[in-house]
Amino acid sequence: MLDDAHLERFIRAEGLEAELLRLDKPVRTVRQAAEALSVPEDTIIKSILLIADEKEPVLAIVPGHKRVDLGAVARLLGASRVRLAKPDEVSRITGYPVGGLPPIGHLRPLLTLIDEEVMGKPYVFGGGGTDHCLLRVRPEDIRRLQGARVAKLAR
Repeated sequence: MLDDAHLERFIRAEGLEAELLRLDKPVRTVRQAAEALSVPEDTIIKSILLIADEKEPVLAIVPGHKRVDLGAVARLLGASRVRLAKPDEVSRITGYPVGGLPPIGHLRPLLTLIDEEVMGKPYVFGGGGTDHCLLRVRPEDIRRLQGARVAKLAR
C-alpha cells in the first residue's frame, strides 16, 4: 500500500510546488478537511475512482462540495455504465486507501477527468495518501501530470 511518504517522494521527484499537510486527527469529510486547514470548502477536492463498463478505471476529480455526475462521466467516455469503485478496487488499482486517495502519484497511470470548476482555483486541497494527510496542489499540475481532460463532471 502506498502512503504519504510515497506521495512526498513523488512530489519532490516531479519538482512540484505542492505540499503535504500532516494532521493530528483523521479527516474523512470535506467539512472536516476545510475546518482542519481553515480554508473554504470549495477549495477541497475529491478524487474518486470510477469503473467504466466494468473494466476501465477512471479517476474523477471534483469540487469537494459537489457530487460526481456518473451519467456525465459515462457520456464523456462513451461508456454504457459508470460506477463507483469498491474500496478494495481503489487500493488495488491506485495503491492508496479510500479516504487518502490523492489526485496524483498512483501505482499506475489512470485515465483522469477534472471538473472545470476545479481548474478555476489557484490551489486545491485533496487526499494526501492517508486520512491524516492532505495535499495542497495546483490544479494545472494535476491536469498536466495526469494528462487529464477537463469537463463538467459535478452536480
